[in-house]
Amino acid sequence: MNISALYERAKLPIKVALALSISMMTAIWLGWDRPYWAGLAVTVMSMVETSGHSLRKGKWRLVGTFYGTASAFFLLAFFAQDVGIMMVLFTLLVGICGYMIFNPRYGYIWSITITVCSLILVMGDMNPISDFNLATLRLEETLLGFICHIVVFSILWPQSSRPVFENAVLDLLKQQQTNLVNRRHQLIKRDQHTVTRTVLGEGLKLVMRLQDLLYGAEADSYHILRERKSWQYIIEVGDQWAVAIGHLTEAIDLLKDANLDMEKPQIDAIFRYLLHNFQQCEAMVKTGKSPSKRQISCFQYMKLGFHPETDMHTQGALLLLERQLNSMAKLSDELVLAFYSAYSGECWSRDEQSLPKPIKRWSLDTERLIASFKGMLVVACLVLIWYYYNPPGGSLMIALGAIFGLTFISLPFANMKKMLSYIVGWSVFVLLEYIFIIPLLNQPYQIALFYFFSTFFIWFSFSAAKDLVSRVIGTMILVISTKSVMCLTPVYDPALAISILMAFTICLLLIIFFNEFPFSAQPERVMLRRLKMLKNVLAWQLRYTVATTQERRRWWVPIVGLLYNIRPITLVMGADNAAKAIPWKKFPEVSEEQAQVIIHRLYLLVLRINSLKDGYAKWRLNTKDDLAQSMVKDSVLRIATALEHTDGYQNLLVLEQEMLSVYNDVHRRIHLIDRQVEIEGDISLEEALNLHRALASLGLLVNELKVLSEAMAEFDFKALEIQYFTI
Repeated sequence: MNISALYERAKLPIKVALALSISMMTAIWLGWDRPYWAGLAVTVMSMVETSGHSLRKGKWRLVGTFYGTASAFFLLAFFAQDVGIMMVLFTLLVGICGYMIFNPRYGYIWSITITVCSLILVMGDMNPISDFNLATLRLEETLLGFICHIVVFSILWPQSSRPVFENAVLDLLKQQQTNLVNRRHQLIKRDQHTVTRTVLGEGLKLVMRLQDLLYGAEADSYHILRERKSWQYIIEVGDQWAVAIGHLTEAIDLLKDANLDMEKPQIDAIFRYLLHNFQQCEAMVKTGKSPSKRQISCFQYMKLGFHPETDMHTQGALLLLERQLNSMAKLSDELVLAFYSAYSGECWSRDEQSLPKPIKRWSLDTERLIASFKGMLVVACLVLIWYYYNPPGGSLMIALGAIFGLTFISLPFANMKKMLSYIVGWSVFVLLEYIFIIPLLNQPYQIALFYFFSTFFIWFSFSAAKDLVSRVIGTMILVISTKSVMCLTPVYDPALAISILMAFTICLLLIIFFNEFPFSAQPERVMLRRLKMLKNVLAWQLRYTVATTQERRRWWVPIVGLLYNIRPITLVMGADNAAKAIPWKKFPEVSEEQAQVIIHRLYLLVLRINSLKDGYAKWRLNTKDDLAQSMVKDSVLRIATALEHTDGYQNLLVLEQEMLSVYNDVHRRIHLIDRQVEIEGDISLEEALNLHRALASLGLLVNELKVLSEAMAEFDFKALEIQYFTI
């Protein structure tokens, strides 16, 4: 490794070590007890990728400290005389925080809330005066660590969040351009092999990452903060664009066998226009400058020509393609104007109709509920051990169990065996330092150098991104195990360090046990639970789509909806992430390629169902044909019933002919689609278009279920249900 590479690698360790040493020594200089709290604040803030994220994390840490202090004071004020009730309420608080800790924006607040609350209750000996002083000290030292981190990371090699955010924006723009090129090949060159997998999931993943990076970029970039509304609108457009690409794929699938020679020039022109808009946005991001507003053009509505010899299925499919392409052109115009506003500072008149208003409903994520339940079990066991046996350090075990239990359980597919090896390895390393090095230190500057070089060694030796957990655990063990040295009156007591490590080990063993049993957190088990939940969610949402207003107002619908109102794409992404973390070598009966095929089909299935819901809702709003509506509703309910009564989608094979028969019967009601006149049977053009879209979506959904069931029939799900547990 050359000098420049070592130099780049040493930047972050130097900043972390310096900020941690300065914060802890400043706390001692100010006469504050427990200065290691300031060091822990620096450690946690250093976990994130940019300074903007560090600032945001520091702000959330202060807010969480306030909430945790208020929670602890509430428990002490009303339940100090009955420790049993107080511990029950504390366990419930652990469960609430364990559920909310998964919130992508505010989860860290809840993590710090339970951390501060548990430390105040345990270390204050449940005495109101001691707890108040402890809470005040905790807030002061957290603020000190926050300030020291900001100063050091702002002076030494500052890293702004704006370049990271803009690079993610460029990734999204490039990916969508690739998608457009692929779709253009499918339509113009009739190349059906250019796209081998759905891109709906990838597009939504990039949009979700942009939302997270925007929060961090707002903290340290004035330009991003000033134009926050424009960037937020860009992310909203990106979200809708990822879905629009999927709908475009659906329209293309309907025209797979159609002759489009006459329409190719118009279709090619609109694709070129879409690509031009994305290239214009990409140029603005790369140069940081906006073009003249006169250079921004607006798209004129495109009409595809129809011919008498064209069959009605192709005519309807062309109408859907026309509507979708024009909608995407309008969306791309809004995107260009949003980028122009972000880089020029000028406001523009937004088209509020271009983005649909999302319907927000309360929902509960079962995986989050499981994680919070596990956290409660860990704390409840530790409370019982403390209450009945009162071992040395028993109260400290409760605090450690609440803090690290929620931390480890909330980590996605954490390898607890590896976690245990990290803790044992770093504990031995720190204990050797405590025995052989710390007794030689008798001056404050020597202690500061000890923490600087120890922290530098940890962060430099494990500098890879995959070793983030290892270096954070190592730093925390270093600070907590040697906390007796960082007191106003230093104490050298190896027995204290050993007792802390023993308490930590007992907590970790409980965490490992409950993380594996019940509801194992192993990725293969998570994938199976996500697939089962997805089946139920899709069935529920299909039933809700065709339900009447009276049926939706039944008293039990909102209660059941708490479990089933979750976005299906979220469940598919969860199953996708779990599949990527599965150690496939342990399951020779199945292969990762088979799992990825199923995941990709599930992305398409969600797309088909969303399209069916949209098309059916628009058609039902305007139609007066009760017979056609009843037939389509019956078909949708049959699909929902099939989803509810199958474990692996295999029973859907028998529905294919029945669904296609219903599709053809209702489809015969469309006799002719024309732009100037109404359809025979008093069906307007708009109603006919929406009817055709609902019917086409129904047919594609049935076909997608058929393909998915065939893929699942070849996959041995029983092999993944084997439960194993090793340490």
